[in-house]
This record gives sequence, structure tokens and C-alpha cells, in this order.
Amino acid sequence: MDLLFAVSVLVLVGVNVRVLAALQEVDSTPVSKGVNYPHKRQVGDDLCFIPESLTNGLYSSHERRCPPGDNSASCRLVAGVPVSAGWIIQYRCHPGFRLNTTRVASICLQRQGGAKWLPPLPSCLESSYNSRFLPSRFVCGKSSHHRTKRRVDGKVSSRGEWPWMVIFGHSKSADPKDGIHWFCAGTLITTRHIITAANCVAAHRRRPA
Repeated sequence: MDLLFAVSVLVLVGVNVRVLAALQEVDSTPVSKGVNYPHKRQVGDDLCFIPESLTNGLYSSHERRCPPGDNSASCRLVAGVPVSAGWIIQYRCHPGFRLNTTRVASICLQRQGGAKWLPPLPSCLESSYNSRFLPSRFVCGKSSHHRTKRRVDGKVSSRGEWPWMVIFGHSKSADPKDGIHWFCAGTLITTRHIITAANCVAAHRRRPA
């Protein structure tokens, strides 16, 4: 009986040692650099990570991997989420910008040293300006001003959650020092169309600045 008890204790001790060793091995695995994903550790070299949002552009997941209605983190392209080899990311730039490559997608592929996005993820460069659209080189709705938040415990709006607002005005005179007379507001619905009240444009013969 004592011999059976001793054998059982040794078996349990051996199991605990193996579990402890496995936990130490996982804990010592380095976190992937540059990835904002604090609760996951890199468990192998066969994974790519969803990149940070594309500056002046958008990433999207391939429709074959993400059918309509799939709200998973990988399909929503949450930065830092690991994805397996074969995952495809598509990309496009905002109006007024162009890709620095002719390709429109990258795929996670196995390579020596680990998986990586190929071709390398692109960047968006400023393209030629078309004055027939809005009189600005900036992306519609992207403010160039940095203001201090005034609301306590406020919630940051997601891109596309609210329509962009515009303000109408015209120059008081030919002299720029006289400034602009602001008289009405509206909502931007495309790069060339604004919804506003009829009296905002009917009562002013001058073309808005």
C-alpha cells in the first residue's frame, strides 16, 4: 500500500514539474515587438499580426475569409490580432492619396525566419490635387486642428459614425484682411455634395467661399 502511494506521489510530482516547465516556457516567449496586443504571446513563427491602421487609407479583410456578418477581431482588423498563414489583407487610400505600389493586397506567407506579409504592406502618398472637388488637399473630415477635449468621461467617435459637418461663408470684400462672413452649415454626404437648408443658399447670391 505504501509503495502504491509513493508511486502515485512521484507521478503527480512529475506531472506538476512538466506543467510548471510548460508555463515557464510560455511566459519566457518574447512578446512580438510593435504589436499592441498585451494579452497574447507569440506562440510560433507561423503567425502574422494585423497591422496598425493604414495612414491616409484603409485595410480590409478578404471576403472569402470574412463573409458578411462575421464580427470577429481578425475580420474587424483589430491591430495586433494574430492570423494564420494564408490570410489576405486588402488596402486602398483615401481620396487625394495613392498607394506606393501597384498591388492592392498582401498575404501572410511562411518564410525562413517566420511568417510575414508579402508583398510588404504599403503606404499612401499624396496624389495630384483635383480642384473640381473640395477646395482642400486634406482628407474629407480629417481636421488639421488639435483641440483639447472638453467633455469629462466622453467617448471617442468611430470613423464613419457621424457625418462630417461643413460651414458656408463668403468673403466680405476682395481684401483678405476683411475675413469671411459665415452664415450657414450643412452635412457632407459625398466629396462634392452637401445637404443644407434651402434658405442658406437662396438668400445669398454670392458663391460661398
